[in-house]
Amino acid sequence: MSLNLKRRGRNGAEGIPSTRRTNETIPADVSVSLWRKRLAVVFKNAEIVNGHSHRFRDTFAVSLLSKGVTLESVSQLLGHQNIKITQRHYSPWVKARQDALDQEIEKALAGRVLASYKKRTISQGLAKMAGK
Repeated sequence: MSLNLKRRGRNGAEGIPSTRRTNETIPADVSVSLWRKRLAVVFKNAEIVNGHSHRFRDTFAVSLLSKGVTLESVSQLLGHQNIKITQRHYSPWVKARQDALDQEIEKALAGRVLASYKKRTISQGLAKMAGK
C-alpha cells in the first residue's frame, strides 16, 4: 500500500495539498523547500549536527532490523528496487547477525576468562604451597 500525497491543483500542476482552507496546491518544489527549512529548525533546536530527513528513514530501518524484521521486508518498506541496496546500508543491524556475533564474542571471552581464572587459581595455590 502506498500513500500518494500529490494532487493536481486548479491549474493542473502537481503538488502537495496545502494546510490552508483554500483549495490551493503547493507546488512540489516549494513544499520540499519548506519541509527542509522547517526540519532544519527542528534539528537546530534539538542540537543535532548534520541533521537531514534521511535520519528518520535510517532510524526506521535500523529499529525494524534490530527487532528481528527481515532484511527483505525492510527493503520493501524502504522502497528499494534491489535488496542489495538495503544490504549495503543496513546489514550491520540485522538482529540474527548481531546475535551470532554476540555468541561468538561470548564464547571467546568465556574461554579467556576461564583460562585466566585457572591460571590465577593455580598460581595462588602454588603461592600457598610455597608459603607453607
